Amino acid sequence: MKMAIVDLNHSDFDKEVMKCDKPVIIKFYTLWDSACRAFSAMFEDLSQEYEGKVKFCNSNVDANPDLSEQLNVLRIPAAIIFYQEKEIKRMLNPSRVALKLELDAALRKVRNF
Repeated sequence: MKMAIVDLNHSDFDKEVMKCDKPVIIKFYTLWDSACRAFSAMFEDLSQEYEGKVKFCNSNVDANPDLSEQLNVLRIPAAIIFYQEKEIKRMLNPSRVALKLELDAALRKVRNF
């Protein structure tokens, strides 16, 4: 069963990200960019691999420019990991290996708190 990836916008950022008790990763993308499409497929796979451990969210920068502006997302595809109301990592078009390394590092932080 696929875990739902939350579609995020500016108004639900606090509830979905800042108030979450586990690490949250947000993917910033567009529908028209080929790199974003490739990243989206990998992101969906990883959401299944990390189900229950990390919350996965999407933000379409064309549909949600306010959130992209708030978080100063200037290029896509991008991913930002948050934990305990803080940004802990920002990545631009990361590889699967790089993303897994950062997600694992975020999970280690959870265990150390």
